[in-house]
Amino acid sequence: MNKKTKIIIAVVVILLVLIGVFLVLNNLNKTNPEVPKDVNKETETETEINNETGPAPVNTQIPANQEEPMVYRFDEEEEAQRETSKEDLKQMAFAVSERFGSYSNEGNFGNINDLKIYMTDSMKLWADNYIEEQSEKEYTGNYYGITTTALVGEVTEFNDDSASVIVTTKRKEVKDQQENVYNQDIIINFNKVGDEYKVDDAYWQ
Repeated sequence: MNKKTKIIIAVVVILLVLIGVFLVLNNLNKTNPEVPKDVNKETETETEINNETGPAPVNTQIPANQEEPMVYRFDEEEEAQRETSKEDLKQMAFAVSERFGSYSNEGNFGNINDLKIYMTDSMKLWADNYIEEQSEKEYTGNYYGITTTALVGEVTEFNDDSASVIVTTKRKEVKDQQENVYNQDIIINFNKVGDEYKVDDAYWQ
């Protein structure tokens, strides 16, 4: 076999191999065709996943058997026209008795000065004179204080011009590092000034 014949045979063999490879690949493509993607189905699947993993919708509707909560708003004009009741006066007397009856020799008469906005003019005059008189006394350096807590109260008089309340209090007195606890009544008289009841005098019993 000469050289030329060998070359021809080699070329033929190579061509046969290539043809065989082509036929095998072509046969594989026919037996396993590519399935086209359903874009709509993928979109629906993503939507379902998002709905499952996303936050639950907020229910803003009030159940039929549940009443809507009532919101109270302060009406300044309506409040100004509201008439003072006995209960209002008793609560005012509680607050006055506790502040008026709680003081110390180091408090600079704050228990009286703080109440001046609730006093009549005559009561304010008494307060100024009392503070001036007590201020002239020499401070000894020894602490003295008393704390008052209102317990119960009774409105003994109530009309369009004046009112009177008696309050039972508990008082704790501290003097020379000694404590003394006792109950004491105070009578607080009110006079109506304009539309307000103001303290006109107060007497410890």
